[in-house]
Amino acid sequence: MRLVQKEVLLHLRETRFFWVAGLCCALVLMGLVLMGLEYQKRVEDYQTSLASEQRYLHSVNENSTVLQQVRELTNERGIYAFRRPQVLEPLAGGLTGKVPAQIHVLDRASWSRQANDTHYRNPLFVLFPRPDFVFVVGSILSLVALFFTFDSVCGEKQAGTLRVMFSAGISRDRVLIGKWLGAMTTLAVPFLLATGLGLAVLGVVNGEPLTTDIAVRLGMIVLVSLVYLSLFVTMGIAISVFTRRPSSSLLICLAAWIGVSILLPNLLASLGTMVDPIPTFQQIRLQKRGIDLERGEAFARIQERLTKGEITEEQRLSFRTEASEKAGEEKTRIDLEYRRQVERQTGVSIGLSRLSPLASRTFSAMELADTGLSFYRNAYTGFEQYRKSFREYSANLKQAAAAEEIKSDWLQDDKVPVLRFHASKFEQSLAAITTEFMILVVVQLVLFALAFVRFLKYDVR
Repeated sequence: MRLVQKEVLLHLRETRFFWVAGLCCALVLMGLVLMGLEYQKRVEDYQTSLASEQRYLHSVNENSTVLQQVRELTNERGIYAFRRPQVLEPLAGGLTGKVPAQIHVLDRASWSRQANDTHYRNPLFVLFPRPDFVFVVGSILSLVALFFTFDSVCGEKQAGTLRVMFSAGISRDRVLIGKWLGAMTTLAVPFLLATGLGLAVLGVVNGEPLTTDIAVRLGMIVLVSLVYLSLFVTMGIAISVFTRRPSSSLLICLAAWIGVSILLPNLLASLGTMVDPIPTFQQIRLQKRGIDLERGEAFARIQERLTKGEITEEQRLSFRTEASEKAGEEKTRIDLEYRRQVERQTGVSIGLSRLSPLASRTFSAMELADTGLSFYRNAYTGFEQYRKSFREYSANLKQAAAAEEIKSDWLQDDKVPVLRFHASKFEQSLAAITTEFMILVVVQLVLFALAFVRFLKYDVR
């Protein structure tokens, strides 16, 4: 315990502690506040869009018949559905930028128009990462953790204090563990204070109620962040053990941070696309265009047979329908196969990226915030279900209007399909991050073991 107190006091007496603590508080607090304000604006836009669409739906032409009104809504105007922002987006934006914020469904079209917030934002924002909690911890505070420990062993060796401690009978394992605990305490206290203050301000800014599920997810995100920062504390101590001078240790720490935080995750993610390549969008488009050409040729042959009197008009329509259905099934097969290939490539990229601590920590935070791959898949599943619900709703309305079974008050809000997403339960998110969390712990244990073995033979003279 005295060794831990000694390490904490050593850090507190240095000027860099106040710079680091101030930077930590400022970055975490500023990032959470900025992301909270952005989230609040997105929620306001979402609510405004809902209200506007509600008014638009009820602005039907009262002079038309009910059947004409139904056809106007389902065939001409369609319905816009909007995605509500995720509650924990300010902490981990994840893949929310890749999921449409609104879709437009129309009965007469086999597709639906999609749009995202990025279509209406300053395009330069794409060039710079969002300053959310995940980015601040992963890319900035990890470097701060290295600054705390890069000279923890070689610096004391150069100052001669290690020799004094060993001459007093203090074991080397206690010295190493004390340094780790002291550095973590000095780093964790300002980090937790800044995070707690930032989350309190965030709660006031976005106005979301703090449910048990959200509180547990927040706690796990902070815990994973602490484990990630402790990994860099361990890395700094290990590098300090393997070097003789603080200057050399600092350079190696900077190189390690660049490799772990920048080069490794990007390289491994790109390697996944090379290991398991998939067709390009242009190739898929050409395949579908070929199917359309074959369908056009089939239509021409059917028309020629009708002209020659080989088939009747009824048969022509039947053959055309059959050819269209066959082409549609073929396009669907291509889409499903492409999605399967994308899923497989994504799995390969994730597997390779797990070799990077930053990627493991990012995946964990995204899943806990419900903005990761599970959210991405659930969102597109929700879109597909919404399209099916709208087509069923449209077909029932037209059938009832044609049979004169509905009156002028046919448009009822509780009957209009609602876009719903399946939110991941906390247990599912926890199970999804088990591997990533264990990787962070195991890598840290391996680094500490290497540092300990080296420290046992460390020459303090």
